[in-house]
Amino acid sequence: MNFKRNMKAAFTTVKSNFKEYICFIIALLMVQMLFCTLVISLYNNETVEREKLHEAGFDYHVSFENLEAADLEILSKLYTYHESQKSRTFEYAPMSENGVVRSVHIVFTGSYRNTYQIFQNALMQMNDGYDHASLETTPLYEFDASFGSVFASLFPLLILLSVVSFFLLTALFRIRLNHFKFTYAVYMTFGANFKKLFSAAFFEMLLLVFVTYPFSIALSYLAAALLYLPQSAPFGFYFVSLPLTLFFSLLCALLSLILPIKLLSRSAPVRLFKAEDNSNLVSSPRRSAKFLGKSAAYIELRGLWRFRRHIAVLLLSTVSFAVLFLLGMYLADAYTVRTGVKTPDFEATAENETVFDHLTGVFRNEAEKRGADAYLEKAAADPYAAGGAREGKPLPNLALNKKQIASPAFTESAADENYAATEALEIRAFDGDALKCFDSIYGYTYKGDPARALTDPETVIVSSSLAGVKALNVEPGDVIYLSTDYVPLPDASLPDADLRSFGLLMESGVYTYRAFTVAAVIDNYTDYDNMLVYLPTCETKELKSPYEAVMGQKASFTALRVYVSDVEGESVAAWILRTYLSQYGGITYTRSYSQIEASIDRAKNHEGMIGLLSVFVLVISPLAGIFSQILFYGKRKQEFDVIRAVGGTKKQLRAIFITDGAALMALSGAVYTGLSFLAVKAASAFLNSRYAFMFSSDRSRAAAFSSEMPLVPFFIGLGLTVLFAGAAVLLPALLYKRAAGAHISADLEKDDG
Repeated sequence: MNFKRNMKAAFTTVKSNFKEYICFIIALLMVQMLFCTLVISLYNNETVEREKLHEAGFDYHVSFENLEAADLEILSKLYTYHESQKSRTFEYAPMSENGVVRSVHIVFTGSYRNTYQIFQNALMQMNDGYDHASLETTPLYEFDASFGSVFASLFPLLILLSVVSFFLLTALFRIRLNHFKFTYAVYMTFGANFKKLFSAAFFEMLLLVFVTYPFSIALSYLAAALLYLPQSAPFGFYFVSLPLTLFFSLLCALLSLILPIKLLSRSAPVRLFKAEDNSNLVSSPRRSAKFLGKSAAYIELRGLWRFRRHIAVLLLSTVSFAVLFLLGMYLADAYTVRTGVKTPDFEATAENETVFDHLTGVFRNEAEKRGADAYLEKAAADPYAAGGAREGKPLPNLALNKKQIASPAFTESAADENYAATEALEIRAFDGDALKCFDSIYGYTYKGDPARALTDPETVIVSSSLAGVKALNVEPGDVIYLSTDYVPLPDASLPDADLRSFGLLMESGVYTYRAFTVAAVIDNYTDYDNMLVYLPTCETKELKSPYEAVMGQKASFTALRVYVSDVEGESVAAWILRTYLSQYGGITYTRSYSQIEASIDRAKNHEGMIGLLSVFVLVISPLAGIFSQILFYGKRKQEFDVIRAVGGTKKQLRAIFITDGAALMALSGAVYTGLSFLAVKAASAFLNSRYAFMFSSDRSRAAAFSSEMPLVPFFIGLGLTVLFAGAAVLLPALLYKRAAGAHISADLEKDDG
């Protein structure tokens, strides 16, 4: 009965003051759409991924490759055993090639972790005599093993949206309380306390949530459908979106009431009566006398200081949402940059360089014959990979003149105070294949001519960043130094454990350096730990290759990274590697399934969803400003009436609104611009840091996130911010004119002279 009576009272209040609640209705509609669209997106992405996997032919979880007859017997015994135990943990299907079974596809029917361990043990039995068989997981295994992980990503995002929604609704409700302090003072004079005030506001907000709920659900599904259906991606209805949307929107709405009402209830009614005008509208006679003879616009401009708190809250409540829109669009672009970076489809390792050379030759011929668009990147064996040092020699380091250094992450040279050095280097061998990958695979942007390093053994290629930030002020043609040898001082005795202490090494020994000319500087490479250095493998009779001079041995290519352009090319590449492995041996390879993952990412349209949520936030932006200004100028109606009564004309009143509008537009544009640049700088610093785990799946590719302002979203936000600021003054001006009676209108139409 109490619920029914309170809801009826809330309905009466909302109906009789409907204009005051329009902004709350729109805000709640947008908030519910934020929550609902997010839930729809995350659950529909699970459906998209499963459908895409089946379209690509992945109806099995793992596969054994390069099997022999004895290996098939091991699998047959395993299946017979588990079938007899009635556990039925897997189903397997032999795949025949030219009449010979070399691979087996397996579908799990039991526990993924336990079943996979069974096959790992089986693989050890197969390779007991010599390594030949391999066990690969498929994207379906990764999907099913982690199915339900949507909850892990859903709730952090829901909490993030809850914070944004709470901020918006609290701002709106605080504005309403501030502009109706006199009314609330009357309520409190007659005994209304926090419980009573909160109860009234609670049922009003509950009513608004219920009213907007069905419309927000319908609009959310419509918006999500427009994102997925044009991508030919599956799209469906998810019941879970209904309770989650209602719960979180209601939670945010109710929490937004607590703090403003709590602060209000602690105020003395007398103090609230005095604060009726909410802005100290009345100036003292002495102060007012100084404005005699001044224009209305001048008086208004000089008097803006009295409204400083109102303007500050207004700007904070409006500009912040426009900045959030800009950040959302920046993150959408950042996601595109990261997912657009190509990763190896296959990584193969040969047991020696002879096998490697034969493999690359076979692969090139077969790929060309079968029309597979493939790129190869050769990787040299790292002599420092085991133990961190080669024959007791410390890691190579790069030394530069301090004028060439833009980062503190360098250690000052013990031999020359004008130079500093770093061991934080990602060293790669440079040849023709690496050059081909510069544009087609890595997408590097660079200055200079990297092709020069193919023939000139006195050149190197470096990146301009170290640990994710700009570290070098070098240009093509500058000279840098790389260490080629190290000799401890006679009285220095360093235990092996101290070999990684670079500063101590510099003090306790002598490095030998070789000067190199910079052939090219890569601008958009980022790594969270190292600087990229390409060392050419070319040499002359007089000079060793840069790679041999620095690393202590010639480049020994035994690892291969394969990049293909589409799913069909990936299948061809897999067939070539599998055939070579089964016929010749001496090589192992892993498959990343990056093409199917790229196809799934495109179908999920993450960038579009982030952009859509950002647009919702932008739509929210003007609500608080317009709502606040309507109430604010409504409170100043008596002030305008006084101006009219003492001879103020239409032109003078218009000048007041124009002055306010121009000032607010200028302030909004300035604050938005300043906050936007700070926000983009902070976002780029975070995304280029080691803490951006959501965007750091691959450290070895060109994926630097620019700190430059994304101009299109910036100007959209700036234009709408300024437009909303002007509308927040224009609309109250029109409402004041409309509210004026015929006699007032006649007064205002008087000749200005």
